[in-house]
Amino acid sequence: MIQVQKTHLRKHMKSLLSQYGSQVMHKESQQIISLLQQSLSRYNVIALYLAQQTEPYLDPLIDTLIWSGKIVLVPWISTVWSVSPYVVRIYSMWDVRTDSAYRYVRGEQRSWDIDCIVLPWLAFTLDGTRLGRWGWWYDRMLARYPDTHKIWVCFGCQVVDELPIDEYDMSVDEVMTWV
Repeated sequence: MIQVQKTHLRKHMKSLLSQYGSQVMHKESQQIISLLQQSLSRYNVIALYLAQQTEPYLDPLIDTLIWSGKIVLVPWISTVWSVSPYVVRIYSMWDVRTDSAYRYVRGEQRSWDIDCIVLPWLAFTLDGTRLGRWGWWYDRMLARYPDTHKIWVCFGCQVVDELPIDEYDMSVDEVMTWV
């Protein structure tokens, strides 16, 4: 029952995001970056994501963090399920490559002591419950860092009153959005 509810909500949220205007996404991304800059100043090793089309765009923040001396990590994503998820250090946005579906960085697999993880999700409640896109990649990565501070970011249209959850759903320390 919960999985059916999640599937329907994922379809609804993806449809909603496809109609969300690029100007609104850009404006809200800028506001989210402003909020994150304040919050991330106390951390040294920060894992962020490389935004896809319907996710808050954080590239300017990534560059700012790198220039300020922070260690910035981004996910290395494999389409092979058996490959364990890991993060790669990025030294500049020039390290980012794009193929037809993803933005990615290649690098060596290494263990990091991450201070903070910033990730997007498909839907959120303001108390920290979230709904992923169904890939489980971030879930598997987060399982490796249970005690790391976690910040979820999203557009205003992604905030909902409640979400169906099960025993595998983890909550978050902070939600940052612009509503």
